[in-house]
Amino acid sequence: MAFSYLHIDHGYIRSKAWEICSFTETAAGVGGEVVFRYLKRVDFAQIQEQSAGTVAAGAVVNETFPLSGNSVTIVTQAGSDGYIFAIGDAD
Repeated sequence: MAFSYLHIDHGYIRSKAWEICSFTETAAGVGGEVVFRYLKRVDFAQIQEQSAGTVAAGAVVNETFPLSGNSVTIVTQAGSDGYIFAIGDAD
């Protein structure tokens, strides 16, 4: 699989829920979908990319918020790793 993600943690801030996942992109991929299992609607998502050096173009969230669902598309450079954090309505 070129793109994969892994649930790390989730919690609640007042009436909103948050979730964080890590993502990994192989040398041939260019991003993919992250499905947040504890959110039924995503209001905001942010990426923190980690890299050994500088990258020509950083990873981005390819969505317009708020979303009506819990699946967020991200676009990355080949070989990119990092974290994605989202806030929204709890499932």
